[in-house]
Amino acid sequence: MIKAIPSGLSQLLKCHLQFQDVLRVESLLFVNSLDLMDHKCNNKHIRNALYDKRRISPRGKAFWNNNFIDIDWQRAWLLPYRFCINNKIKQVHIKILHNIYVTNSYLSKFLDIENICTFCNNEIESISHLFYQCSFSMNLWTKIERYVLCKTNISVKIDYKSVIVYFEHKNDKINFIVNLFILYGKFHIHKCRVLKIIPNFSRFSLEFVDYIKTLNFINTSKSNKTVDIYNELFEEE
Repeated sequence: MIKAIPSGLSQLLKCHLQFQDVLRVESLLFVNSLDLMDHKCNNKHIRNALYDKRRISPRGKAFWNNNFIDIDWQRAWLLPYRFCINNKIKQVHIKILHNIYVTNSYLSKFLDIENICTFCNNEIESISHLFYQCSFSMNLWTKIERYVLCKTNISVKIDYKSVIVYFEHKNDKINFIVNLFILYGKFHIHKCRVLKIIPNFSRFSLEFVDYIKTLNFINTSKSNKTVDIYNELFEEE
């Protein structure tokens, strides 16, 4: 067993034992006047320090600002936290905002795969194409629009900005529930891409109804609000 120890490691241990009683003076590293070894110097403190020094801005912010005007970024970042949804759904939204959602276009730079869309097999699979511009994704959004119109007699338009950032409507309840539909719709598209199947409104609808049923067993302000609005708009005759 002893002979199996590499000679370099053995020599290192000998040196450590030989000089372990020597007093070592280590220089202290401070981040905004706070010792790096202090438990208060957490990730949040370090990030805030870097942000204050260099004004770090998320990479997706500049990218989407070139595509849309007047984005309320605080609203965009906080949108998924308005709802009682799991972290996987939140992650898809946040990755899109950061412009780091991994598509075939990105993977093709490092792997030997085609950069074309998983659904249509025709166009380059960018984030914009996958979640909005692809005809199969567009079909899902169109059917959600028709579903809302049929159930509420209120016309909504789920456009490019609505899918990527957030949906806006003067009716607060419609605004709430359609944003939830879109978050779930983006997660549905994500799952379909992983499974290599086409987005389907019937499947999406069944998944969403199951989600609403699950919320009935969760007694929180977010879950109760979601159930109440959904039942008012879509369940009552």
